[in-house]
Amino acid sequence: MKTINLLLFVCLLSLTSFAQKKSEIVQYGVQIQRQYEQDLKDGDKEHILVKEEYYDYKGDLVELKEFKEGNIDKWVKYTYDRETNLIEEIELNQKGDQKERTVYKFEKGLKTEKLSYDDKDRLTKSKKYEYVYR
Repeated sequence: MKTINLLLFVCLLSLTSFAQKKSEIVQYGVQIQRQYEQDLKDGDKEHILVKEEYYDYKGDLVELKEFKEGNIDKWVKYTYDRETNLIEEIELNQKGDQKERTVYKFEKGLKTEKLSYDDKDRLTKSKKYEYVYR
């Protein structure tokens, strides 16, 4: 059991060590990070764009685009409040039109509500969060 736990810990540590830290994004003034892949086994002649991440001046991810075979496969825009809480997530189609929108509400720094809207901006799902304090 200890061996399995140690193996899981090492795997998680290695995954997180390759992610760009928010402090590094701010320190180096990164605005856009692009990721390219080249699969030599499949005969790719050059690197192909697979992901673009856009950051604001505080290091928050404000837009994410993932590509598959040269086309946008996933496109999401993010909005934050002053405390850097994620307050809105908009998933877009390839044309840039809204597919789904999620709104998060906070009170005293704690998430209190999650509202989901469809492509016509009609409320489709609501989730409330309640906290019990000591």
